[in-house]
Amino acid sequence: MAYYKVEPFGEDWARTARATMFTAIALGAKPGDSFVEMFLPSYDPEREMTEDEIAAKIKAFVDQQGR
Repeated sequence: MAYYKVEPFGEDWARTARATMFTAIALGAKPGDSFVEMFLPSYDPEREMTEDEIAAKIKAFVDQQGR
């Protein structure tokens, strides 16, 4: 474990992000500027839903299935 703390390539998420980005580029993709940030442990693109929003979605789903 001590090796990874002084190793120049950073933490696991950062190494995974770089490897994925280089693979994507090699295959012809053009990842955006925030591509590496998507691998951050704290990355959350959507806000959490409230209990009322969850209940409304479940009710809408149940109503749709009951047709």
